[in-house]
Amino acid sequence: MSADSAVDVVIIGGGPAGLTLAHELATTHDLSVVVYDREQQAGGIPRHSKHLGYGVRDLHLIFSGPAYAERLVNRAVKAGVVVHTGSSVTQVTSVEGTHEIRGVDGNGTFHMTATAVVLATGVRERPRTARVIPGSRVQGVYTTGELQQSVFIHHQSIGQRAVVLGAEHVSYSAVMTLAHAGVKTAALITPWRKHQTWRIAHLFARLRYRFTVKTNAYITDIIGSDRVTAVEVTYRNGQKELVACDVVVCSGDWIADHELAMRMGVEMSKESTGPAVDTAARTSRAGVFAIGNLVHPAIPADAVALNARAIADGVAHYVGYGKWGTGIDVAVSDPFSYVWPQRVVPNEMPANNRFILWAQDFARASQVVVRQGDRELARATVKPDGVIPARHLWIDGTWVTQVDPAGPRITISLLPSY
Repeated sequence: MSADSAVDVVIIGGGPAGLTLAHELATTHDLSVVVYDREQQAGGIPRHSKHLGYGVRDLHLIFSGPAYAERLVNRAVKAGVVVHTGSSVTQVTSVEGTHEIRGVDGNGTFHMTATAVVLATGVRERPRTARVIPGSRVQGVYTTGELQQSVFIHHQSIGQRAVVLGAEHVSYSAVMTLAHAGVKTAALITPWRKHQTWRIAHLFARLRYRFTVKTNAYITDIIGSDRVTAVEVTYRNGQKELVACDVVVCSGDWIADHELAMRMGVEMSKESTGPAVDTAARTSRAGVFAIGNLVHPAIPADAVALNARAIADGVAHYVGYGKWGTGIDVAVSDPFSYVWPQRVVPNEMPANNRFILWAQDFARASQVVVRQGDRELARATVKPDGVIPARHLWIDGTWVTQVDPAGPRITISLLPSY
């Protein structure tokens, strides 16, 4: 396939979402699909994570991260998908319903046209600078992604004793990566009143790796000359302490890799930092879809893959018929910070018939209520753990069949628990 060819679908981003959708479009719908990925090897974040647990929900097998990524790439290529690595898309323009994709790779510039474009550029953690953590500019400060690349890809020496900023799912993954590199984790530090991972995962990690969790706390200074020697931890009550370490890992605190979407003029969700989409993953720009952790930072890779697979019919329908629907906005109230998808097309089910909610604070177990104006559409009981920040909450989406196409926006709220 030449660099100036025309295809049915171009997918920008070769992680679990992009590769799974590409495979589904090629096999089930017999469409021509090209995937562009800026990394030298496709597969996304799982390539950097060697622990087991990938592929359970989508492939019904258990893989390490690299093995899972390799399986997704090989499966897509075998289905006829063309995967270009080391390729950065810099511009997407639309002319009479056709999208022109331009970018750069190792050979210079490339050009491709497609009927539909899917953005699957993923998510990244905010580094120390974006979190405005004061202190010395020293070696030994990582994000989880940087840590995993340093350990598993570059096989670098990391240090001896670490502090992890965060206590969500990925923070515990950082602890496992540190242990693999021979680094002892001294503490996880979180501003919340307790950790945000699953209880069983927390108990297992505490017993195996013997770290403490410092809650209601912040890193307020990184100390050292050439390398980290300690961090200052400040608690909400004003108390301070120094924790000796030579490694600091900034985990979680996700932001979408949204630069291309913003350049394209796609409507963005301020709360999720990614493109706003409807129940079929349509953006505000006709013919452009957005999927994966770009639009809902951040859920596990196999869950991302399942969501991507579920929107293949909608992409194929657009390629065949060129129709682009408009939806009704969905809003949330405290303690929720945002919902995915952000718009509902009446009678059109979201991926896997579920909506995803994110919270900005803990809340006791109660019920989630969905309303359109004064009319109640649905209620969902929250699991016993309640609402937990930095952890997604799924609710059933069958209520979309009750949405009035001419009605007001939809609101999702949490009933108080007494």
